[in-house]
Amino acid sequence: MRPSRSITIKDSIIIGGRNIESTGDADTTEFKSDMEEANQGLELLHKLKKMRIEEKAGYQQIENEAKMAEAKIELMRIEAQNTGERRD
Repeated sequence: MRPSRSITIKDSIIIGGRNIESTGDADTTEFKSDMEEANQGLELLHKLKKMRIEEKAGYQQIENEAKMAEAKIELMRIEAQNTGERRD
């Protein structure tokens, strides 16, 4: 596909002074197909980014819960140690 200037006005694509929507040649069909594939690719990319953000938030929550459990265990260990020292 050769590079050329294009502009989109109200969902109509104009390339080289002609409206893509009104012409029916092979280049136009190929261009429309390429644009549709590009739009689908962008949509997929947005979905993947959203999934990645959600996964990151999920992993962060798991890490926070693990840190809280670790802190509780450490607190219990210190309390048990203090109780043992008082008995002696």
